[in-house]
Amino acid sequence: MNQVQDLLDIYQQDAASGYRLDYCEAYNWGTFHETVVRAQFDGQTSLLTGENGAGKSTIADALVTLLVPTNKRNYNAASGEAKRERSEPDYIRGNTGLIYNDQKEKDEPLYLRGDGKYSTILLAVFQNRRANKAVTLAQILWIKNNGDTGKVFIVEPRPLAIESDILGFTSIDKIHDFLDERGIRTCENFKVYSERFHRLLNLNPDRNPMDIFNQTVAVKDIRNLTHFIRDFMLEGGSAEQDFARLKERVRELRETHRMIQTQKEQLRSLQEVTDHVARCNEARDRKRSLEDQRSALDPFFASIEFRLRLALSERNFGEIQDLVVERDRLAQAQAELQATLDLYKQQQKSSAAGDSLSRLEEELGLLGRNLELTDRARTRLQSAVEKIGANHRIDSEETFAKLSAALPGMALEARAQEQAIQDAAKSAAGKVSRLKEECETTEKEIGSLIRQHTSLPADALERRDFIAESLGMHNKDLPFVGELIQVSKNHVRWTGAIERLLHSFALTILVHERDRVAVDAFVSATGMKGRIEYFPVPENGGSLSGKPSQDTVAGKIDIKPNCGSFGKYIAKELSQRYDHVCCETTNEQWHGACQALTMSGLFKGRSGRRIKDDRNDVNDRKKWVLGWDNQSKLQLLKEQNKASQGQGQAAVEEWQLAERRKKAHELKLQAIEALIEEKLSFDCIDSKSILIEISAKEKQRELLQKDPELEQLSRNIAVTKRELSTASKDHDKTAFAVRMKEAEETKNLERIETLRQLTSQQGEELEDTFLLIRQRCSEKFDEIETLEQRRRGLESEYSLDIEGERKVENAKQLAALAKMAAIIMHDGWQHLHDELGSTSPSELSLEVVNRFNQVEQRIRMDDIPKNEEKFRRLLQETVIDDFNSFYQTLQNLEQTIRTRISQINLHLGKVDFDRREEQKTYIRLLPEKTKDQLVRDFRTKLQDSLKGILNIDLDLNARERCFHQINALIEELDANPKQRQHVADVRNWFDFKAEERFRVGDRPKETYQGAIGKSGGEKSRLASTILATAIAYQYDIEIDKPHGDTFRFVLIDEALSRIGDEFSEFLFEVFARFHLQLLIIHPRDAKLHVTEKFVTRYSVALKPDRFSTLVNMTVHEFQEYKSQFA
Repeated sequence: MNQVQDLLDIYQQDAASGYRLDYCEAYNWGTFHETVVRAQFDGQTSLLTGENGAGKSTIADALVTLLVPTNKRNYNAASGEAKRERSEPDYIRGNTGLIYNDQKEKDEPLYLRGDGKYSTILLAVFQNRRANKAVTLAQILWIKNNGDTGKVFIVEPRPLAIESDILGFTSIDKIHDFLDERGIRTCENFKVYSERFHRLLNLNPDRNPMDIFNQTVAVKDIRNLTHFIRDFMLEGGSAEQDFARLKERVRELRETHRMIQTQKEQLRSLQEVTDHVARCNEARDRKRSLEDQRSALDPFFASIEFRLRLALSERNFGEIQDLVVERDRLAQAQAELQATLDLYKQQQKSSAAGDSLSRLEEELGLLGRNLELTDRARTRLQSAVEKIGANHRIDSEETFAKLSAALPGMALEARAQEQAIQDAAKSAAGKVSRLKEECETTEKEIGSLIRQHTSLPADALERRDFIAESLGMHNKDLPFVGELIQVSKNHVRWTGAIERLLHSFALTILVHERDRVAVDAFVSATGMKGRIEYFPVPENGGSLSGKPSQDTVAGKIDIKPNCGSFGKYIAKELSQRYDHVCCETTNEQWHGACQALTMSGLFKGRSGRRIKDDRNDVNDRKKWVLGWDNQSKLQLLKEQNKASQGQGQAAVEEWQLAERRKKAHELKLQAIEALIEEKLSFDCIDSKSILIEISAKEKQRELLQKDPELEQLSRNIAVTKRELSTASKDHDKTAFAVRMKEAEETKNLERIETLRQLTSQQGEELEDTFLLIRQRCSEKFDEIETLEQRRRGLESEYSLDIEGERKVENAKQLAALAKMAAIIMHDGWQHLHDELGSTSPSELSLEVVNRFNQVEQRIRMDDIPKNEEKFRRLLQETVIDDFNSFYQTLQNLEQTIRTRISQINLHLGKVDFDRREEQKTYIRLLPEKTKDQLVRDFRTKLQDSLKGILNIDLDLNARERCFHQINALIEELDANPKQRQHVADVRNWFDFKAEERFRVGDRPKETYQGAIGKSGGEKSRLASTILATAIAYQYDIEIDKPHGDTFRFVLIDEALSRIGDEFSEFLFEVFARFHLQLLIIHPRDAKLHVTEKFVTRYSVALKPDRFSTLVNMTVHEFQEYKSQFA
């Protein structure tokens, strides 16, 4: 007996074992209309054929509908079209194609049956002849009024038929009652229906046998071995429930973590308030301490001075004693010399010559004194004459008389000139002051320009910088409009006029919306020492309807690049507020425009008001403020400042000359008035006559002194006088020193007494303050004379430090209030309004501070620890358990796949792939780790998370890292369900090879992998072997146990189209080895002859007109039918 006959015998023997399709029926399905058609198979391998479009695939899809859930079906699989090329409603309605609708001007489907008027019935009976059992599957389908599909599912453990058992009901609403009367049970849904027929047909639901049945309908060959094995031979398995549970736990953990982060952020904000308050209090305490020290300077220096003066008093007492001794000694010496001198003078007077000489001495002394008075008067007169401006000397009575006569007139003239000279000096001083102020302002502006690189006024920048520094912001977050715009280089002629128009807008500060609350609170609570204007800008900044015209002010402005929402806001404001048409003069364009600007600076607004401000030149670049580059303005101001300094120097010289003239005139007037008031006579200044008289008397004295006796006495008297003079001077000097030292000591003692009273009132509490003052002073206090200077110096230092601490205190107080306001106004803090208050505090009172401190302490000591403990508990006790469960499920699925591959390999090992006696081989599947990067990354992240779990008890950082790893993984999986399904489908963890091995020696022959790269026949042979093995495995069929009671039916649609005859036979042989019943759907073509050797039942779909029909044929009848088309 040949091999084909052996296979036929196998098929005939197998027809009695297992559940095989006996027949299937359809009513109102596709183009099978208003008649029941039956395909009779009798459990045998069968062929369903017919011309294209006759309905053969429609019968195949009816069987798919009965066995496969809606969401998995492969309708019309043989067409190669997309999965949804045909649909269940199309079959129920009887879609016959498309027809053009003239009214709607489009193609519309053409149906045989309308909704609600017809119902569809599908039925299949599976027989197990060896066990004498039958199972009927049936579905009743219809289209409801709302367009949905109505369904009734039937599974009966007996054979039924549509005509005899189901047809005959009058209303679809009463179908269940109708079926109940006939003893037919219905299932409420496909799930219950599927579970029941799986149980009755001995299908193992764990292996999802209907999945491979559904896929087998469409399979032609193996395009990719790995995909084929994943799709047809392995169950997907799912860890979705574990993932859902883990995701929920991680969500709870994430919320707890987010709450912790929020509370920590709140704590940081509250800590910032606390820090500001603490620094404010520290500055206040330091200020008070400094004030105490400054107040203690007087008693501190009093105590030092008291100590130093006591020491001085001791030194003074010793010095006075020494001086008194010296003074008494000198007084004794002086008395002795005076007695000697008196003796010499007495001896001199006792002679006649001596008496005359004595009288001459007295007269000369008187004349000398008169001469001294006269010289003084002459000197005063001559000095006054020089101040008056007279050019001659007063050396005669005549010249003196002329001067005396001219003085009244000179006084009148000087008084008349006085006011003009004073006015000139005052004018010169005013000019110097004005130029000095102008230079200082310019230099301040230059300094500001150098620091800021903009053209804005220094005082405006100082106010802006003060806000930014106080709120801890960067200047770039508070830009002036003027810093971000400038007149385009193509329109520089218009710069002066545009500068004048936009000046106020340019000095507007822009504030991010996120900073608005803090800035409002700070500016409201702070004196800004000048005008400030600012505007909150939303994040999107607004949008423009179009680009402004180049003829308008807005069109002539450039906006600094990359300034984000600020730039958008400025562009919108310029377009809306400054669309002034630029007109050279007040021409027709000017009068016709709603808003306009002339080059001279005249502009008009929408209200019609005209404004022109000529207080400054329109082209005075010093007043310009626009632009983010101020080099031109800086250079101009430097040149102007240099010129102003030159003018200032000339003005100073002019003022100095005017002052000298004023002073000289004042002296002249004073001299004239003094001379008039003194009323001098010529005798008062005439020294010549006195000199003549002195000369005559000196000659007389010289004659008398030539007497020998008197000459000796004169020498003795002269020597004694000199010695007495020296002694007198020394005595007077010493006596004066005694008086001075005594006076000094008297004052010292008075001061000591005053200091004693002051220091006796000092309390011990001042000692600590004195210690702080001493620590501040590096030099010793050892000179009384420098104490006051050092006290004033220290007082000045303390005052500066106190002012500095006061500024810090105020700044920190304002910063704390601003932060408090920002906290209270923030939406995320509304739940704390009951504790913190709902309005911004106006002062840093103890009550306000305590409220914030209490909330901070509660968050720090209670809320965060509780949530961190909850976080730890959730992470370590719940999330980790669920993660381990998720991980273990995946591991179990992985192991299941490996086990099933081993089981499939047992089946493959019983099938000869190469049947040549000496070359017999078999196929073995080899699983490998996939090269899919998404899967590899997923598994790596799984392992990393698992490692993090193992180290979770190390510290808080380890728990934090573990959380972030797991959270990132779960968020990534949850964000992309399609990718999650891909990476969590353990089948995708493997790539597969098919290894062909010799049976003799169990040696490898060849390996097939990927797209295989073999000829069509070889691929089909491999596909047949692996597919049949996979089906047998899923159906739970053993190759060596042909008489089992398992499901045996396989539907293949046009599987023979792409393979040769030899390999078609191989396919039949392999399926026969596994005792499977094949229903082959194949078109009426030349390949049909291949099936004749194996097929024993034939059904032919016919479509003579609009409707299809089905004819069952014997082998002989089919041969005759086929011969008609030979």
